[in-house]
Amino acid sequence: MSEVNDAEYTLESFGNSIQNSMKVASACELQHNITPVVPIRVMVEDFLLAVRVAEPGIQQHLAIKALNTQKEHIKQQKAITHCLAHGLTAPREDKTTTNTLQPLLINGSLTFDSALWEVEFRMLYTELYSDGENLHEIQDARLERLRLTSMNEDRVVVPRFLLSDVLSQCGRKRNTAAGLDGIRWGALGCLPMGTVDVLVSLIESRINSDIGHDLLVKYWIHVAISLIPKIKNANTAKKWRPISLTSCLQKVYLAVVTKLVQYYAAPCHHIQYGCTAGKQTMEISELCRMVMQKSTRWGISLYIMRLDIHRAFDALRHSVIHDALIACECPSRLQFALLRDLSHCDISLNFQGTTWEGIPYNKGGKQGGSDTPEILKRVLDVALRRAKVRWDEKSLGADFGTESRTHGDHFYIDAAAWADDVVFLQIPWGT
Repeated sequence: MSEVNDAEYTLESFGNSIQNSMKVASACELQHNITPVVPIRVMVEDFLLAVRVAEPGIQQHLAIKALNTQKEHIKQQKAITHCLAHGLTAPREDKTTTNTLQPLLINGSLTFDSALWEVEFRMLYTELYSDGENLHEIQDARLERLRLTSMNEDRVVVPRFLLSDVLSQCGRKRNTAAGLDGIRWGALGCLPMGTVDVLVSLIESRINSDIGHDLLVKYWIHVAISLIPKIKNANTAKKWRPISLTSCLQKVYLAVVTKLVQYYAAPCHHIQYGCTAGKQTMEISELCRMVMQKSTRWGISLYIMRLDIHRAFDALRHSVIHDALIACECPSRLQFALLRDLSHCDISLNFQGTTWEGIPYNKGGKQGGSDTPEILKRVLDVALRRAKVRWDEKSLGADFGTESRTHGDHFYIDAAAWADDVVFLQIPWGT
């Protein structure tokens, strides 16, 4: 495998190289599918020769992996053909798709008019993802301030093990749909050791805004959203669930940024359980079960209330995200890295085969990325810390006092939070 000059690459050109390799693999698979008499060994040899000539270097190993995936697809197609030839029931490749269009209830009547569909969905998602106080000019001003501030800070170093840890999880995500760039987790999971070193360097250069690495990536700022029905008879726009298809390469980059934020920023309050290392949400369920059992045993009245934050991930405003990152003492370089990939974004909606583009996306976090839960956790932490001060002043919460002899002289808890859910516990005053 030839040496790679990483100085010639950015994350965008790196992604383009992976796309080229996958295209070469698809073309080779298509040739074999048309002329199946060609032995697979000859096909692989011809394929490797084509890769060396057209795309030398880091793409070779990746393209072989893509070819193996295509070989499995050929086997499935042959199995379907065999079943049909012998009168057997052929397995469906996608059991979720249907050729039957569903009408929408608009202005009191069901309609198949795609123009009315577009108006309905554009209105809904513009209201959901658009923030009039976060126009492109405001986003650029915020990013420019962060860029200037970060110049006075130390350079952020990306350890290789962080990226290796992210890539090691690609196997269980291999069936996840790709973004607009077409790069899948399976392709990223087979990168050779030398290529991983190149990718570490590219990620570090982008985080530190090196020259040529701080530009917006075309496939990262456009988010494709596919709408699937929540229920069988989904006849209104709100009954269709949006599924975002974002770049897997961007998810890898933001996963590394998220791990760096967790390392550099101040830890969240101890009542935060979601997306926190060493904690799991099942602990909250066990905690609620335990305090209910103990309160019954000790004869103490206890109230438990569960709060769900409505559209928590979609309602995140960029200014609030910025304030939360400042509050947790996150370095400016990492603040810039997170907010840059949330800026200048737009979405395209795919509804029953029809696509509408150009819908602004300047509010909320991107679906499916590891950065979005971390951002929500930081925003929620600011609110919980402020509320915790008032709770302590008013002595709110469940204080079992000396009754909990088996747990020491003082056992007190008021709330626990994970993701967009918060559980509050309270003992009636005077108890």
